[in-house]
Amino acid sequence: MTTAIFHRVAFLLEEDVCRELEALVPLAQRHRVVNAALRRELELLRQQSESVPPELTPSRNPKISLGGR
Repeated sequence: MTTAIFHRVAFLLEEDVCRELEALVPLAQRHRVVNAALRRELELLRQQSESVPPELTPSRNPKISLGGR
């Protein structure tokens, strides 16, 4: 048997997305919809990062521009 670990996260939804989510998805099932959408988006991001040559990917610690300072 597999034990599931859940994390509570806080993030902001755009007003139109929130209204649609509330109108179309029962409260008890919203977490499933959000998890499924995040999984799809993460898979797309993973595929994009695999197709970009390493020299073109942004560094993990980009230098912050301070407007010429």
